Amino acid sequence: HLWTRQLYLHTFSRASVLGLKPILSNGTSPVQEIKLIWRHREMLQMKKPNSLLEKMTLFLEASAKTGEGIDDAFLQTAKKIYQNIWGSSLDLNAAESGVQHRSSALQGGQPVVNPNSRGKAVAVRIGDHRHFTSLTHALQTHCWISSPSNPVGQQCRSYSFFTKLTADELWKGALAETGAGARKGRGKRTKKKRRKDLNRGQIIGEGRHGFLWPGLNVPLMRNGAMQTISQRSKEQQEKVEADMVQQREEWDRKRKMKIKRERGWSGNTWGGVSLGPPDPGPNGETYEDFDTRILEVRNVFNMTAKEGRKKSVRVLVAVGNGRGAAGFAIGKATERMDAFRKAKNKAVHYLHYIERYEDHTSYGLHCHRAIITICRLIGIKDLYAKVSGSINMLNLTRGLFYGLSSQETHQQRADKKSLHVVEFRKECGPLPIVVASPRGALRNDPEPEYDVPDVKLDWEEMKAAQGMKRSVWAGLKRPAT
Repeated sequence: HLWTRQLYLHTFSRASVLGLKPILSNGTSPVQEIKLIWRHREMLQMKKPNSLLEKMTLFLEASAKTGEGIDDAFLQTAKKIYQNIWGSSLDLNAAESGVQHRSSALQGGQPVVNPNSRGKAVAVRIGDHRHFTSLTHALQTHCWISSPSNPVGQQCRSYSFFTKLTADELWKGALAETGAGARKGRGKRTKKKRRKDLNRGQIIGEGRHGFLWPGLNVPLMRNGAMQTISQRSKEQQEKVEADMVQQREEWDRKRKMKIKRERGWSGNTWGGVSLGPPDPGPNGETYEDFDTRILEVRNVFNMTAKEGRKKSVRVLVAVGNGRGAAGFAIGKATERMDAFRKAKNKAVHYLHYIERYEDHTSYGLHCHRAIITICRLIGIKDLYAKVSGSINMLNLTRGLFYGLSSQETHQQRADKKSLHVVEFRKECGPLPIVVASPRGALRNDPEPEYDVPDVKLDWEEMKAAQGMKRSVWAGLKRPAT
């Protein structure tokens, strides 16, 4: 009820107190100016409320001794202030002793003061929420005001639209990661913004004003003496802030160092990067001995009537265990990581078994980098291959798997011809090495010389042998002479 009036606060320099003059709603001043030891509403948050009550008591006693009149309006206002602040009633009876103190202490609880209640404090008792009622008037000359022993301050934080948003929500609005623009590929030609960890480099206790708090941002002891709270100079604070900005820029420039297995074919592409083994199957089967390598990552777009240009990611991967079992598959998804997961788990269900010969020549893999990656997944260590024409990754992968899967082994060749398959090596001279023998009866007549296959390993030679190669001048129309 006191704060419904308009308040004027005047500071008295000598006594270091505040005088409070309530102005009624009609603009008239009361007859007696109420001089109370009253601070602003922030005094409700002070750590030592006893000093306020002591000063108020001294003033009331001094007013009584000097003979200044204390009318009913003054006493009523004092009681209301006391009750609203401390949650207890004021009871003074000068008829018996002149000075009497009665504190309406809370039984089983402590008074609670809310700093943001604008003077409207609430007295709380555990189990009982009744407000204290005013006592009868028994005030004359001398008075004594007491305070609760242990007042408790209630913490309060300001809350608004600007403080309720989380860091993720703010970054999402700044980077435009969602919405129609992201779905339709808007802004794809601009440099992509990245999130920054603004908490990186922050030290508890450091601020713009440069205060030094012992035990928080500076050591508690120095040279055997306890340090006190101090403040940096303006030049030192500017230097500290400049160093923090420089450290953040250096952290942004630093890149995670990758080992050769994770780096892939080159540092800026996904080709050759390992994705690890496929995920376990629904029946508990695991694939720890398999490895997955990325062959190609492409961004594809589909024009739809509802969403317009819709972006998706297509990933080509190959899996293998290094012992002849390998496969490849394509995964498509809106997000890149989802496409990786789909392709990896799909490829393990489309495996090919590749027959291998003895890995002893130490020739190595001299071929396209995608073929090298696939051969390592299969377990082939010696191979020479030359790619002629288009190097489309999907066609290259399909052709390699088709060629390796459809090749004929030495044993199959021996059974088909009913002859021994021998190998001639330079270091062995004319002595042949038997590679495979037929399982059935051995044929006595040798293979005709004209039937001995002369396999053309080069594609250009194969086209010429099969009559597929045409001259570039074949379709030229020459003028008649």
